[in-house]
Amino acid sequence: MGYFVFNFIIIHTIILGVDKQLHNFSLQKSEKILKRKDFINLSKGGHRVFNKYFIAVFGKGIHSRTRVGITVTKKNGCAVKRNRIKRVVREYFRLHKNGIDGTWDINIIAKKEASTISIKQVFISLQSVFESIARRAQIESGH
Repeated sequence: MGYFVFNFIIIHTIILGVDKQLHNFSLQKSEKILKRKDFINLSKGGHRVFNKYFIAVFGKGIHSRTRVGITVTKKNGCAVKRNRIKRVVREYFRLHKNGIDGTWDINIIAKKEASTISIKQVFISLQSVFESIARRAQIESGH
């Protein structure tokens, strides 16, 4: 029954054109920092904000959207733990990307302690980081 309901919802949203509205909530490839060169340029010329679990390096972006990069090293644990951190950070960014004015490149670096905390603690920690970025962004843009 679950399969039928899922297919019905998908077909229903496509017919009604709701898929375009749902598309706004996804994280586009253009919203990710993917190239090593971009990470290096950001680390050389970016501002840093940090708390107990994360370091954020951010700078003015040259693209039309705010982009996020996520760095999680082997110090954070096995691949399962690293992928969990990346998944949660991507989800937080996806939900809160409109809270930052302007276009910025942001690299979120997970500290070793980030691998042991709950999703709720990750969201609280990232909220403080993104609030700091938003304050700095307002100062930089002159508002």
